[in-house]
Amino acid sequence: MEREIINFEKFLREKSMSDSTVASYITDLKSFFDYLSDKNISDCKNVSSKEIDTYINKLIKSGKANSSVLRKLATLRKFYGFLYDNVKIRHNPMDNVASVKSKKKIPSVLTSKEIDTLLSQPDISNSRGIRDKAILELLYATGIKVSELINLSVSDVNKFYGYIILNSKDEGRIIPVYKKCLDVLYTYIDNCRKDFLVRPDETALFLNATGTGFTRQGIWKIIKKYAETAKIDKDITPHTLRHSFALHLLQNGADAGDVSDMMGNSDVSSVSVYTELIKNKYKDVYKKYHPKA
Repeated sequence: MEREIINFEKFLREKSMSDSTVASYITDLKSFFDYLSDKNISDCKNVSSKEIDTYINKLIKSGKANSSVLRKLATLRKFYGFLYDNVKIRHNPMDNVASVKSKKKIPSVLTSKEIDTLLSQPDISNSRGIRDKAILELLYATGIKVSELINLSVSDVNKFYGYIILNSKDEGRIIPVYKKCLDVLYTYIDNCRKDFLVRPDETALFLNATGTGFTRQGIWKIIKKYAETAKIDKDITPHTLRHSFALHLLQNGADAGDVSDMMGNSDVSSVSVYTELIKNKYKDVYKKYHPKA
């Protein structure tokens, strides 16, 4: 089966896939071939759908992460599709292989009290602290991604109407900003941004110590710094603020479709994980406090 691995790898590289992606496919395929060898199956082209189902179930029972099982399944779909398209097999065994449902990972979120604690950490007696507070406030106020935050320009903030506008290659979206966030944001823009500015033509909204726009890692470090000083015993990342934004809106009665639109999601079902989190919370409260539960 070594020949099939070589041909498959060549096919993947012709698709201009990255080295790491190709390596993942090949590693998964070799694992499958090892399984076949243990079963005394010498030709991968004679494998049945039932045998592949057995392999997948074995992975699940062994405790493999759902994401790992899904990836191996995707590898086999790619591999047997390759064999079928090149007339190496007459029937694609993957056509009858049962699907594995993707388990949505419950996101890490902060309570309203934890949000208040986190947002109060920056020292607003200096320009750096005001900038950092503006970053934290804006991430929570809008639920935007870090990639969107670092691409914001000064002109993307509208003080009069109280919103930011995100311009993407697909479509732009406008997100309202609460007054407290807008106030600190304009304190930074009007009074502090000049302290970081090196080039007069720099348009990035948030500037680092070198006078240029932040990287994703730079924003991540800022959040980690204040998460530590806040002594919040949770793994807090920029995405934690995005998740908290969504959950808190839904908890307070916001429409799921509106929240999805503000987050820039194409499918309203993407916020279902937050709805599930709310349901689980109410179940826990019920079990804990209902006298008959």
